[in-house]
Amino acid sequence: DDGDEAEEEEEHDFPPYEFYEPNEDIVEARLEEREERRLKFESVAAGTYTVKVHVIQVREVRACNWDGTSDPRVSIEINLGDTPTVAQTRVEPSCTSAVYDERFSFSFGNVSGIDLAKSRVRVTVQDDNTFMGDTDIGTWASDLLGTYLLPPGVQRANSKPMDFAANAHEMYREWIGLIDRTGEHQGVVGYVQLSVVVLGPHDWA
Repeated sequence: DDGDEAEEEEEHDFPPYEFYEPNEDIVEARLEEREERRLKFESVAAGTYTVKVHVIQVREVRACNWDGTSDPRVSIEINLGDTPTVAQTRVEPSCTSAVYDERFSFSFGNVSGIDLAKSRVRVTVQDDNTFMGDTDIGTWASDLLGTYLLPPGVQRANSKPMDFAANAHEMYREWIGLIDRTGEHQGVVGYVQLSVVVLGPHDWA
């Protein structure tokens, strides 16, 4: 009998289940966050949007040539609407760092806040190869809504004091790490510096 009682006690030797009661402050913060997201979407006017990309330079991109260099070009792809829009910089031969200072502008009609949230800007540094086909060195991608919602005067990451974007809706002269989407090369495979501006129907170009 004593053995049975010990067995019964052992079977029930665990802490009782505790019902989770969310903290009121946490609940309030989540409701405020949800309301803030809703207001942001409502603040995005439907209409024609212009995306401007300034490709400034690349640094320390992965070498693809036998001599430890690459022939990099920068490709910009905007997915906003039914058909992706693509533009490319010139090719800089036999190097791993290069200055481009090239600007591109893309215009899209009948765009809503949901369209911006689903949108994608993809920047890919490629190694130009006439005979074997181009090789993607590294890529960075982001949605356009986050850029459009940036307020004016946002200081850049890892920037010097007072080095900030003067305009709203702008990611200004950011250094961005590139990754290999195939997973063949781990970690950062190079850097690109660029600015991205997203202008809506009521914004000055």
